[in-house]
Amino acid sequence: MKIKLLWILFLSVLSCSVWASNYPTFTLLNNSVQATFPSLPKEYDLSGYQKYVPGLRMFAAGDVPNKAVYILRYREFEQDKDVGAYNQKIKGMLDWSLKKSFEASGGILDEFTSIFDRKRNIYKAEFSGRYLEEGIWRYKSAIQIIYKRRVYDWSVMYPDKSLKWEYFDKYKSEFKVFK
Repeated sequence: MKIKLLWILFLSVLSCSVWASNYPTFTLLNNSVQATFPSLPKEYDLSGYQKYVPGLRMFAAGDVPNKAVYILRYREFEQDKDVGAYNQKIKGMLDWSLKKSFEASGGILDEFTSIFDRKRNIYKAEFSGRYLEEGIWRYKSAIQIIYKRRVYDWSVMYPDKSLKWEYFDKYKSEFKVFK
């Protein structure tokens, strides 16, 4: 019995290590941000949206066999001052804005955490949720970082909630904004 359990444990560890994806990290936007993608991300032409969302840029890459999509969006912070110039009330407003925009797009928020560090001039939110698309549940996890007057949003969409660690949690520490 013990040998059988050890064999099952060995096979499960082996299968996890063989099938685990290891995506590369890319530095984008003039070396201002680092993020993980399954392959070289493609930049999309969003020039038609520039008058509505100043500085909007978007990069994306997909892992087609595993049905995962990675997206990095950048835009300018639409306020008069750096995020750190505001008091603690801005955190509540930014939290509310992120939650409401996710819900407005038909999503159900499952997790949400955020921090605001006025001295470091940074706001960071991490959230996960799900939405129904053509009768199928889709899952999304994202991190939004506002540094000074720049907004970076790295998000991952994946087909099964149990894959959150494999596609998001495993790589979220690689998402960094540089000064």
